[in-house]
Amino acid sequence: MYAAIVEGEIEGPRLRASLAAPGSDWMGASGDGYFRPDVHVAFRTSDGEALLVRCSGLIEQTPAFMKATKETGQRVGMISICGW
Repeated sequence: MYAAIVEGEIEGPRLRASLAAPGSDWMGASGDGYFRPDVHVAFRTSDGEALLVRCSGLIEQTPAFMKATKETGQRVGMISICGW
């Protein structure tokens, strides 16, 4: 599965950043009940610095997760995928 990441922001007490360019998520699927996300996103901070984010890991294909992806057209927020 492939998903383009076309919008996003990061906000916190010491960091504010906006998506600098479209990112990507190459979500690997296998028969073991897990997805394997491979997310790459570039942000630009409010003070002009580049912030490159890469997330990977395992996402269990639980009924709740599968329902959420079906309801959103297989779009799940990067916060969910990266655990932010």
